[in-house]
Amino acid sequence: MKRNFLIIIILLFVLQIEMSKSLFAQDEKFIDSLKKECSKSPEDTNKFYLLSDIAWEYIGNSPEKSLTYSKLALELSLKLDFQKGTAKSLYNIGVNYYNQGSYTEAILPLIKTATLFEKIGHKRGLAASYNSIGNVYKELKKYALAIEYQKKAITIQESIHANLGIANSLNNIGNIYLTQKKDTEALTYYNKSLEFAILLGDKTLEAKIYNNLGFCMRNQNKNNEALAYYLKSISLKEELNSKQGISVTYSNVGHLFVLQNEFNNALVYFKKSLELANESSSKDEMINAYQGIVEVYSGLKNYDSAFVYQKKYIALNDSVYNVESTNYITELQAKYQTEKKEREIEKLNSEKENQQLKLNRDRIIIFSGAGGSILLLILALLFFNILKQKQTRRRMLSAVIETEEKERKRFAEDLHDGLGPLLSSISLYVNELKSDKHEKSKKSEFLNYSTELIDEAIKSTRMIANNLMPGILSDYGLFTALNTFCDKIQKLGGIHIKILSNLSDKRYEPAIEITLYRVLLELINNTLKHASASNISIDFSQTEKSIFIVYADDGIEFNVEKTMNDPKKGLGLNNSISRIKSIAGKCEYISSEGKGTKVKIEVNFKKYI
Repeated sequence: MKRNFLIIIILLFVLQIEMSKSLFAQDEKFIDSLKKECSKSPEDTNKFYLLSDIAWEYIGNSPEKSLTYSKLALELSLKLDFQKGTAKSLYNIGVNYYNQGSYTEAILPLIKTATLFEKIGHKRGLAASYNSIGNVYKELKKYALAIEYQKKAITIQESIHANLGIANSLNNIGNIYLTQKKDTEALTYYNKSLEFAILLGDKTLEAKIYNNLGFCMRNQNKNNEALAYYLKSISLKEELNSKQGISVTYSNVGHLFVLQNEFNNALVYFKKSLELANESSSKDEMINAYQGIVEVYSGLKNYDSAFVYQKKYIALNDSVYNVESTNYITELQAKYQTEKKEREIEKLNSEKENQQLKLNRDRIIIFSGAGGSILLLILALLFFNILKQKQTRRRMLSAVIETEEKERKRFAEDLHDGLGPLLSSISLYVNELKSDKHEKSKKSEFLNYSTELIDEAIKSTRMIANNLMPGILSDYGLFTALNTFCDKIQKLGGIHIKILSNLSDKRYEPAIEITLYRVLLELINNTLKHASASNISIDFSQTEKSIFIVYADDGIEFNVEKTMNDPKKGLGLNNSISRIKSIAGKCEYISSEGKGTKVKIEVNFKKYI
């Protein structure tokens, strides 16, 4: 029965491919007509919309061509100073990268899109941008940010009654919870989204939701219900000619068969999924298919084939989720927040100018009135000042909490992306050692490979532990840890570091020591990278309540105020100042021609306690 069912599915799949070829030929005719009209059009907004339409027509079947036409549309919109067009082009570029699984490339154009739509007050575009940014953050495993942006999108969509947008965002939130294996929360959002999809007659969204519901049922070991949902999803996606969508669901059916130990059926679906993922250039689905094929071959005890696909999986996975992507995303998010704050500051400045005019008029009335009005004004100003100080302290506390949360996420990702593939590979080699089909020399080779991988895993574990809290810092304190680090730097040659202190046996709160240690290492790193200095001095002193540090180098000077106000270059300086503030301290940068750079740090350790 199952075999007959499988044959029917494969025949339907072949028929669907032939139908899609016919549909694509019709699409090509339509695209050709758009190209002809575009070639005759002058460089105006009409030509921009033609280029955008061509890009969107290509987006599903030819990502490279879609990207080319999106970039042409972007160039024209910038030339015409057409901000709405620029935002639309950047959105298309971001979606193209997302569809190809290039998530780090997708985030920048989408963040720029959101900035532009917010600036021109285009709510529908802003909601779509937030939705897409949330999807990218989900793929990059930034789940809190992903949910935050989806909920931002829903808030805007509700204000403009965009029901389809609400449905998509609800489904996306369900996806985020599903990825975290929070099935109860996921089902709640999927069912809400399905109601909208059916009401609106949107088969694309309906197909996605059925696929996701199948995943939820599978997680709850309701395999028959899961298969029924998957089949509903495949049927709708075949109507829509969605190669990438069919690839996703085929892969999910494969995983379902793996759970039931039906490995041969699972292999058929995974390979079909891989074929479609290659056709649609979807790296994410290729990774998923590779992982599934490794599971199947391991279950069939065909370890040679499992090794081949495991290597493909690790290579592609590393190219998508690398360590640099985390830093890149953090930098882009900071850049977006900086631009947003600059617009808020401009708005506040304008409001302050208006307030000043009003205040001047009020003063005339106050001076002609009773002294009681002056007293009320002074009390109001005092209250405002106290409120402002409280808000500043709250922002500082929020920044500290956010930094700690990022550190926790970085630690989790290091474990998953660093140790995960290593341990998975070790498991495969150990299974191979159990097999009787290899000669003794071959098993010896496998044993050597396993030993190398174990050594690499141990190194990775030590690196993760050291990133959390350097051992020498926790055991011996700030001064010993700093001296050890500086000794290593000096052995490389090219710079002399002198530490002046009579506090070598002093210990402080762990938070103070780790913060000062990381800030000083950041200062040394900046000097080595940017200052071309020959000497560094670090002078420590202490009073009853405070520790004072003066860091100085004899390198190239820089404009402190200009650098701190630069969104790209000032992030490191501002982060150092914020870190010192978080431990009841203050930090001042001084740089002048011929005198290098000096940084003064003061921390009130009594106040911090």
